[in-house]
Amino acid sequence: MAATSPARPTSRPWFSCSPPNPSRGETNYFVLPYFSRSMPGHGTGSSGPHPGTSSTTKARAKIEELNQLYLIREIEIDRWNSTQLQTQLQGDGLTVVPFGQGYKDMSAPTKELGALVLSKRLRHGENPVLHWMAGNVAVLQDAAGNFNPAKDKSADRIDGVVATIMGLGRRWGGGFGGWCS
Repeated sequence: MAATSPARPTSRPWFSCSPPNPSRGETNYFVLPYFSRSMPGHGTGSSGPHPGTSSTTKARAKIEELNQLYLIREIEIDRWNSTQLQTQLQGDGLTVVPFGQGYKDMSAPTKELGALVLSKRLRHGENPVLHWMAGNVAVLQDAAGNFNPAKDKSADRIDGVVATIMGLGRRWGGGFGGWCS
């Protein structure tokens, strides 16, 4: 999320597409049609693995490139299985905040995203990949009325929507001098 007024937050998503991983049952590139030359500025595709280059290395390089453009204040990261990347990004001088994926952390910002979308107040640059992912989202509600996007119930990839929710969660909850301060 970019630092903007609370009334009109801005999301500047960037996506990457890696080759399918047959060991996880993946057989197709999940968003390959969206990474065409006709849509520059929304993401990158990959024709295959690059010897000696891990996805973490590529992610760090892209984050550094984006940091030069936007002066990233902090990065929210799914705390599950991300210790190596967290440590590396912190070593690069970035502030990294682990963000839970359960109802406790996701409910309020999921509701906020819904309100922003319905009121047309979220600026997202008409990003075609984020638009596609938004059409895939299934949201679960628990008995207490909390909401959470459900990857296993969604039609396809929703990572960009989840990342947007995480960014809103930090802003909404007071992160980096956010809306509560």
